[in-house]
Amino acid sequence: MSLHSELLYNEKNDVDGSIACWNIGMFGLNYPGQATDTQQNWNNNKPVVPLRQSDDLTVDEWFAHGMKDYPPAPGNFMELPSGGTFDGCDLACNRFYSRLRRPDVTVPQEEYACPDLAVLHVPRGAYFTPTPNSTWLGGSALAISYTSDVDSLGPDNMTVISVNATSPWWRLTTYEIPVLPPCPPGGCLCTWNWFHTNQDHEGYGAEMYNVLYRCNVTGNTDPTVVVHSGKVPTLCEDGPCVSGPKKPMVSTLSYVITLEYTTNKISINFRRRE
Repeated sequence: MSLHSELLYNEKNDVDGSIACWNIGMFGLNYPGQATDTQQNWNNNKPVVPLRQSDDLTVDEWFAHGMKDYPPAPGNFMELPSGGTFDGCDLACNRFYSRLRRPDVTVPQEEYACPDLAVLHVPRGAYFTPTPNSTWLGGSALAISYTSDVDSLGPDNMTVISVNATSPWWRLTTYEIPVLPPCPPGGCLCTWNWFHTNQDHEGYGAEMYNVLYRCNVTGNTDPTVVVHSGKVPTLCEDGPCVSGPKKPMVSTLSYVITLEYTTNKISINFRRRE
């Protein structure tokens, strides 16, 4: 049985939308149920639904994808190795395509972030290849806040700690984690952030992806390190970039625009500026 037919057998093929980082520590893992429910939604694609500027979402609706009320099961965290490589992120267009799929499914998993290349929002004419063209991709980022209080958490509390500039492409995607201090009791809170590119008018050009996790910093932590509040990033294709820690990029009509952008060219992305 193919992976596609297995997904159809499971429920229905809900791969519309785009990409999220699937991890056991995420909020909304079992949406619309709770993570602790016996009945699991193995076909969950709610976290990959685009957050569009045209939808005029409130902060509560777009931050954490509006799923603060759907926490991970107690004790489940996204574990970030201080000074190491984080490999616990499955970029996928549906829970079924991640390692958190139904446990009795034995067919091989997808190599890429989604079997439908269009979902990655790469330019027309792009194709699956072992060496993707980095200009096709907007990059994605992990951000952290040193608090476990999700009720008081907002976008201004987040600081970007790692960027993978050649994503999303592979399902198994890694992020280099700097040396960080340990989290407080109860852990930290992290977000995964992505804007797809719009260099060739592929899809809607101001779609934002923002997923929340309970996270913990593990390994060789350093309590003397200070994670400073992030600065607001600015478009710097033709000028100097903002230095130092940055906030994740935001583009909504109901929130302060934290990045200058033009929807008809690559502007909102997490690719490194040389």
